[in-house]
Order: sequence, then C-alpha cells, then structure tokens
Amino acid sequence: MEHESFKEIYIRYGPLVWFVIGKSGVPERDREDIFMEAWEAVLTSLDSFSGRSSLATWIGRIARNKAVDRVRRPVTVHLEEDGLLQPEGTARGVIPNPGRAAVRREAGELLEKFLKVLPRERRSIVEQWLEGLSYREIARRCGRPGDTNYVGKEIFLAKRRLAGMLEAAGVSSLENIWE
Repeated sequence: MEHESFKEIYIRYGPLVWFVIGKSGVPERDREDIFMEAWEAVLTSLDSFSGRSSLATWIGRIARNKAVDRVRRPVTVHLEEDGLLQPEGTARGVIPNPGRAAVRREAGELLEKFLKVLPRERRSIVEQWLEGLSYREIARRCGRPGDTNYVGKEIFLAKRRLAGMLEAAGVSSLENIWE
C-alpha cells in the first residue's frame, strides 16, 4: 500500500463503506453507528493490511462484517424471577431477537421456493455461492476452470429472477424485509 494517510483513505473509500452498509439490510437508524465502527476497525487494523487483496476489497469486507454483526446481534432482555424487567447491567441471559428470527425464517422459505424454480445447473451455482465459495472454485467444480464470467452471469441471472419473485411477494427492497 502506498503511503496514504488515514484521512485520504477515509475520503477515498467513505462512499464505498456507505454503499456496502446500505445494501446489507441494516435499518437506517443503525447505519451511522456501523459506519463509525467500520472505520474504527479499519484504523486499528490498517497496519496489519497485507495487500493480498485491494484496499477497497479489504475495507468493504470490514464494513460488510460490521453490518452483518449488527443484523445478527441478539437483543438483551433483563428479567427478574417473576418476569419483570431488571435494571440495566443485571441481565441473567440474552435471547435472540424474535422479529429477526421470524424474518430469517420467512426469507429462508422464500429462498427455498426460489431455488426450486431455477434450472439445475444455475441452482447448483447459486447454492455453492451461498455457501461462500469463490467464483473461481465454483467454475472449477462446474468443469469450467477459470471461467468466472460464466459463474457471475449465472448468479446475476438468478438474482434478477429472485428480485422478480420478491417483488411478486410484496418485497420491493431487501431492506423492507428487515424493517
């Protein structure tokens, strides 16, 4: 990495961080907090940036991870023996946010329904992508080593079909699912 100051990095990649957070399903009220958390993480770990990926990819991944952490964060409930709320700091346990669990369940059902209508090879590619495999690895498994464009095209077409199905189900934006 060149000798860019943190301020220059912040100015250059700030819009990227906002974009990643905005597309991650985080409620609007939490986005500024996540933005700051992401930049704090970038600042504290900038010295450990190895350059194995581009700086934009590295910063984007940090922002995405912070957003995912926020979406998955459980809601803390403070209960007394009789079920009434306790003062802050005296929690006996943490329970998952039931609203998020219901949304995840519904989104999972929509995804299962969606995957069933895809052609077999496209479904296989999307499933591998959902498991976190790289385009390169998926292409290799499909017998098309190095043809990441094919994998990208198939995922793009699948996403476009999913968007149509979500719209038909009354979801105009993935953000609507989370709020």
